[in-house]
Amino acid sequence: MTVLFQSDELWPPHELEAVVACPFCQSSDVAVTQYDVKDWFYRTSAQSWAYHECAHCHSLYLDQKPASAFLAKAYSNYYTHGEGTANWREDLKMRIRNECYSHWLSVDIRPRLHVPRLFSSIFERAKDRIEQPFGLDVICSRVPGKLLDVGCGSGRIMHLAKNLGWDATGLEIDPDAVAAARLTGLNVVEGDYRALASFENKYDLVICSHVIEHVDQPQMLLDLLTSSVAEGGVLAIAFPNAESLLRKHYRKFWRGFEAPRHLSVPAASWIQKSMQSHFRHVQQVKMKFDTRNVSEELLASVRNDGTEDFTWLDDAPIPENNDDLAGFICSSSAIHAS
Repeated sequence: MTVLFQSDELWPPHELEAVVACPFCQSSDVAVTQYDVKDWFYRTSAQSWAYHECAHCHSLYLDQKPASAFLAKAYSNYYTHGEGTANWREDLKMRIRNECYSHWLSVDIRPRLHVPRLFSSIFERAKDRIEQPFGLDVICSRVPGKLLDVGCGSGRIMHLAKNLGWDATGLEIDPDAVAAARLTGLNVVEGDYRALASFENKYDLVICSHVIEHVDQPQMLLDLLTSSVAEGGVLAIAFPNAESLLRKHYRKFWRGFEAPRHLSVPAASWIQKSMQSHFRHVQQVKMKFDTRNVSEELLASVRNDGTEDFTWLDDAPIPENNDDLAGFICSSSAIHAS
């Protein structure tokens, strides 16, 4: 039998705190509860978690979450923020990615392979295998200015932005990621999202990709993000979508839950409404990464254990609508991003 989890120990009650209202709209009216969600993705603990669905804004949130002092336990087996060991293989991968981005977006991102544009069709075929970072198309379509990447990790998007002439700053809570980014010459501020309070009206482009689901006060993060955008600037935000059809299909195995690191998951309609109160133009963009394969790979690994019942799923067709991830480009002037 496959060993699914690193530990059978459950979270002690004193390390948990109840969530009595939706962290987005503050409603205490619960529409649906999804029980028995586990850390299927990083397998840190066999603890079962429950998510409420807010009846008002349709966002999701843990009914009990790890207290702030103990949340680091949930990240003990989390992915590294690094880009890999510096060697010829990693250098080649970076050049291939940059070549793809250069052809897809009609820019010159170096270092690259410098393949003539005559052969651009070769790189079109790679779109299903190489993920384009969220916000890169906005970076390429605007005149360079001051950029802030919130939750920048080791600084992948910052490197690309600097390459294209942007004055890039990162904000990151993980000290190891901060150190790695600074070693490559990037300007990264160590701290959590509350540090945004000191960046009011400062940046021409603010990117926040897959951060909001990890924070304890997501509505505060939204307010701080909007206040950090300069007049005429742009906010680009991405997150798993609580209204995804795939959530209804995969139920407790949905990729967007990722308990207990995802403390809450916003509904795209709520984020859109919230952003429309701050920006003249709020454009939902089609996300290029399809999560269905990731979910199917997860299910295959869990099925091998033999302890879970999948009869409810076996005959259900996978929804074709790729709405699992949501992204918005918010501005006071029209922006065109795909």
